[in-house]
Amino acid sequence: MKVKYYSLKELINKNTPIEIIDRIIMEILKVTLPVKEDYPEYKDWFLNKQVKGISLDRDIIFAVYNNEIVGVSSIKGDSIEKKICTLYVKKCFRRNSIGTNLVNLSCMELETDKPLITISSNKLYDYRKIILERDWECNEVIDNLYKFDSDEYVFNGSLYVKKDSPCEELIKTYKKNPNDRFIKIKIFNTRIDNIIISFRKYIKAML
Repeated sequence: MKVKYYSLKELINKNTPIEIIDRIIMEILKVTLPVKEDYPEYKDWFLNKQVKGISLDRDIIFAVYNNEIVGVSSIKGDSIEKKICTLYVKKCFRRNSIGTNLVNLSCMELETDKPLITISSNKLYDYRKIILERDWECNEVIDNLYKFDSDEYVFNGSLYVKKDSPCEELIKTYKKNPNDRFIKIKIFNTRIDNIIISFRKYIKAML
């Protein structure tokens, strides 16, 4: 199987026509959409963070077989973080070393053998070969990081996670269950409590 690998950043830097770049981006998104199963906000992240960051510290390496994109690795590399953000190979093309080659190319560009990467608990088995061959170390496990009732395993580093306020957590829950009247009431009460606390702090500062 003759698979070719490309860097989207390189193609852009070589002044590839914008219509071709746009078509590649849309095809990459289409190929990787199944990851929404574990990362519900994937589409928004891909378009508004990964693609827009290619001119700065991000890149997308993709594998092509017979003019079809069959595998993708989205990476981020700056002075703070060297990370494989997304690694995906189409099901019918797995067990052909495409994932391994994408990781190799990603590590070369990031200049590290142990990039930061997170893997959901239900996908650990799929990545076992790469994890064991490269001796990647799991440094932490975070509950409900990207999806409720799903653990995220963090390899080769630590992931900074901003904790939501109780009100923000309720709002996220409400978005998943918009018809839940109890959650609506709880959000309202929480907001009222926050207003009262802020008002009390303001009065205390004035005294």
